Amino acid sequence: MISIPRAYSYARRHGIPLSLGEILAMYFRGGSPYRVLRAWRRAQGLDMDISLHECELHLMAGGNMECVLDALVLAHKNDLPLPFGIAAAEDITGGDIVQIVKDALAARERGDAEHHLLLAIQHDLAPDSDPYGIGE
Repeated sequence: MISIPRAYSYARRHGIPLSLGEILAMYFRGGSPYRVLRAWRRAQGLDMDISLHECELHLMAGGNMECVLDALVLAHKNDLPLPFGIAAAEDITGGDIVQIVKDALAARERGDAEHHLLLAIQHDLAPDSDPYGIGE
């Protein structure tokens, strides 16, 4: 329960427009409001279009937002298309999405024209995959 005041204070300090009720709801859904807010704030600082709800769902599903954000940053810096949904789904299934991006970069450096980042992911996910079933 200590995470609620901590999350509320964090939200106020960083200008995140969440009420105490919304933070309580996050807590009662089984998430850690503070972890969700930290991950979302990092995503916003990196200019990524990831919603607070997507961060919460990913963390509640047992995902690692830090790894997903690291992979998205690496892919973006190297002009590799990697949607959040694909990175999140790969992370949830236990894949090392950062390593997958690194492998895709190495294949591109080798001149492997057939290699594409989404082909490196070993799961049958559509490019516009929605791993949580929430839609846009």
